[in-house]
Amino acid sequence: MRRGEPAVPSNGNRSRRRKATVRATLRALGDGEPDSHTDDGRILNMEITEKQRAIEALQALPEQATIEDAIERLCFIAKIEEGLRQSDAGQLLSHDEVKKQFLS
Repeated sequence: MRRGEPAVPSNGNRSRRRKATVRATLRALGDGEPDSHTDDGRILNMEITEKQRAIEALQALPEQATIEDAIERLCFIAKIEEGLRQSDAGQLLSHDEVKKQFLS
């Protein structure tokens, strides 16, 4: 399998489940998108800027968090989002290809 080819034939379900799991994890950490519904069920605007996402991630940190904690959290979010963008673009590697890269 060549770089950029999907690791497995995708019917889209696996990728959607993985993205939903990652986004749910980010929301649980206080780093995800805001809840898209109000208490009465109305849908809110889901657009959020990168700056606002960073601010929300930092606000979710405990009061005793260090600058290193903040940097680690922001880097974590950036890496997850980059991985999701690559997945959306079909830039995936098979498990075997990753093993080859690590062993060479």
